Amino acid sequence: MAIDCEMVLTTIGSELARLSICNFNFDIVYDAFVKPKGVVTNYLTKYSGITKEILESKELKSLEEA
Repeated sequence: MAIDCEMVLTTIGSELARLSICNFNFDIVYDAFVKPKGVVTNYLTKYSGITKEILESKELKSLEEA
């Protein structure tokens, strides 16, 4: 298994915005966008690929759900 986390900067610090897990064959086991608790101040799009539009258009999980 491999885990990848994409982070954004918020008013309370660095927070998880996407969690992806794949298996040895690169099959996606889990992929979820996560709602940050703070207000996003920087999407770090250059590194994360996350944009305001993505977080507004996707169904988001809470950190606890993810």
